[in-house]
Amino acid sequence: MSTQATKPRRQWRRKPEIVIVGGGPAGWVAAVAAARNGARVLLVEQYGFLGGLATMGLVGPFMRYATKEEQLIQGIFQEFCERLKRVAGFKHASFDPEKYKRVAQEMALEAGVELLLHAYLTKVRVKDRKIKHITVMTKGGRLNLSAPLFIDTTGDGDLATLAGAPYEVGRPSDGLTQAMTLMFVVGGVDCQRVEDYLLSHPEEYIHWPDADTIAYGETDMLCRAGFFSAVRKAQEEGRLDRAVQQLFFISLPLDGTVVFNTTNVLELSPLDAYDLTRAEIIARKQVWQIMDVLKELPGFEQAYLVATAPHIGVRESRRILGEYVFTGDDVIQGNRFPDVIARGNYGIDIHDPKGESSTVEYPPEPLLYDIPYRILVPKEIENLLVAGRCASSTHEGQSAIRIQPICMAMGEAAGTAAALCLKLHTTPRSLDVPQLQKRLRTQGANLGSPPHE
Repeated sequence: MSTQATKPRRQWRRKPEIVIVGGGPAGWVAAVAAARNGARVLLVEQYGFLGGLATMGLVGPFMRYATKEEQLIQGIFQEFCERLKRVAGFKHASFDPEKYKRVAQEMALEAGVELLLHAYLTKVRVKDRKIKHITVMTKGGRLNLSAPLFIDTTGDGDLATLAGAPYEVGRPSDGLTQAMTLMFVVGGVDCQRVEDYLLSHPEEYIHWPDADTIAYGETDMLCRAGFFSAVRKAQEEGRLDRAVQQLFFISLPLDGTVVFNTTNVLELSPLDAYDLTRAEIIARKQVWQIMDVLKELPGFEQAYLVATAPHIGVRESRRILGEYVFTGDDVIQGNRFPDVIARGNYGIDIHDPKGESSTVEYPPEPLLYDIPYRILVPKEIENLLVAGRCASSTHEGQSAIRIQPICMAMGEAAGTAAALCLKLHTTPRSLDVPQLQKRLRTQGANLGSPPHE
């Protein structure tokens, strides 16, 4: 019997022109955008499905993507939401992770995207400031992938980092990143009883102005954080980790089913395997503790654990430094940019790394902000774009633009930009941005009116 690993077989229909690493919200949307614009695209993903932390991490719902007057994130994101609705996988801002996997895969394959799943990036070869090829590990062994252009949508900025692009991690004071959270789904919930109890005990939950209207508009999605007395009691009795601050859940488009965004893992690095291992262990222990507490609460008497996410949710890790660094001031002041490729109105949202004083700060209505193309263009590397939560930003700026709708809009811009670079025989750094903006508008993106108007 041979002990030598089988060499991976190349089965691409056509040699790729764009290789995208990371199939999360930014990645698969970038792939669809690039393929629809005529490029040959290979999307590399380490898991067996698309969606990244949206599906692998059970991270829902889609956070703010509209004002009271208009929907800010449109384009491929809007098409995706409409297709989710058609398969009963979307209700207002809440989505079914399994239906998400289905629709994302269908959209990618329909666009002509080649998928390489179960492939993990290990090495990048760079020459003359350009990526020549990347190496991924598969079950059959190592595989080298080359293309004229690459897009990093890994979330952690793995591709850009291995290529030598500069980056920052965490907050300036101590380098700590935001707290991590393991999401989990609970079934058997009487949502009406839960809501009735909280409404009759207003001191027991946080009164967010838009808790019921994350995307704005009428909704019957239940989004609540609270049960403070039960949390305190369980902690005093030693039954609940003191890092857990409240019980925060959002109803899913499935009757009696909610997803919890409640576990809280502090002062561990998402870029260290040992810390990630500890984080998973701590978070799963918290899940079991929380389930015991839930059984004592109105509406949760028959609740049961449906699933924990296969991977802990990471809010922040590396931020790749680009031609512009997006800041917290850009959010709060509602800054406009001539190279706008998306708009947002989600605020600064920092889950304190030490669990001491989390920050939530929104731009005052009707203020919103532009996201510039330059944050997708990393320094040092000429044939690379980045999109998603690893885009160029400060600790505060990243906390606002890390949400899925904005990441998907960045992905659409990056994929479209890469395809245009091929057509125009130019680099991402030299791309004519007005042409990109014209194309994005044609695809349905909402970029607002030019800043000078």
